[in-house]
Amino acid sequence: GCCGFDLERNVRDALAASDRLGRLRASREGRVYAADGNLYFARPGPGLRGGVAILARCAHDGDGDAVRGLEGLPFMPREGAAWARVDLTAADPPTATAALPDVEDLAAEYAALHEEAVEEGREFYAD
Repeated sequence: GCCGFDLERNVRDALAASDRLGRLRASREGRVYAADGNLYFARPGPGLRGGVAILARCAHDGDGDAVRGLEGLPFMPREGAAWARVDLTAADPPTATAALPDVEDLAAEYAALHEEAVEEGREFYAD
C-alpha cells in the first residue's frame, strides 16, 4: 500500500488493482498484504519500528518460528488493525471506471500541508 494511506484505503486500492496484481506470483500464493502506511511507514518516530515488524512478518509468513517471534514483540502491530492479508481471488472485478489517484498526483497537496505545519511549528498534522 501507499505510505500516506490507512489500511482500509490500501486494501481498497489493492482490490481495485486485482486485475493487475492477480498476475503476480505473490497473489497466486496468497502473499499480498496491505498496511496502515500513514501510521507505520510515513511518519518518523517510534511507529517506524512497527512498520519494519510488519514488513518482516509478511516477508517471513511461512516461517512459524519467525512469525511467533515477531508476534511476541511488544511493538508488533496487530493483524487486522494495522495490516492485513489481501485475498485478491475473492475480489469482485472493479466496477468503477475512475482511476484512483496516485500519491504522486497528490504531492502538491501534501507538500502544502507539510509546509504549513512546519511554519506553525507543529510536529504532527493530518494529511
